[in-house]
Amino acid sequence: MIETTLFAGPSTFGIDLPALTFPGLVLCPPVGRGDIEKLVQSQPVAGVIIICDGVFESRPAVSHKEICLALDKGWQVWGVSSIGAIRAREMSCQGMRGYGEVYRMFCAEDDFCDDEACLLYFPEVPYFPVTEPLVNVRHALNKVASELGILPHQAESLISHLRSLWFGERSMAATGNFMRQQLDLKEVTIDAFLAWLAANRIKAIDLKNILIERPWEQDGEHGDSQAGFCVTRDESNR
Repeated sequence: MIETTLFAGPSTFGIDLPALTFPGLVLCPPVGRGDIEKLVQSQPVAGVIIICDGVFESRPAVSHKEICLALDKGWQVWGVSSIGAIRAREMSCQGMRGYGEVYRMFCAEDDFCDDEACLLYFPEVPYFPVTEPLVNVRHALNKVASELGILPHQAESLISHLRSLWFGERSMAATGNFMRQQLDLKEVTIDAFLAWLAANRIKAIDLKNILIERPWEQDGEHGDSQAGFCVTRDESNR
């Protein structure tokens, strides 16, 4: 049995992770510098690594070098939802694979910043979120803004405002206050939007879906013809 190691934390909040586990899955906390290298050196047989969440302030972030080490030694390395999606975009030419909507957004949107996936959260299970990643807000606006009567210029204004803030200030309360005070939206609209956002966090959805679909078990290479995947443009000059 090929072992699959998942590095995840706040993206697991709100999903039934035990129901998604399968034989050979090893759950680890958010990845930091050195964790991938340690894993690869400790395992005699190459397996699968899924990078979802990671740390970057309390300790250095997972490095490109150690991901390359894993790839060179025959490991499949997948990125999803958070820093995993970021690294997958940066390292697609080296063989790292990306999955999900967050990864697709990082590939497709030229103005997408890394901090859009960041949040403050309680550092232990269940990793309760203190702030809301901007990528989740973008997804919610794309899905239900029109249905709720939020006009395109209002959605753009909200995204622009949240982007101007440090990610540690992008709370649900801050989002609601801006919608109330600057966009002049009705309370019922704001409540409906925030409720939908809380119930449909795209980072959690992407993680849930990759554990259900297990694309590493499929034969062959994956491109933009496969659901959840996209081909990344050359990032060698980034």
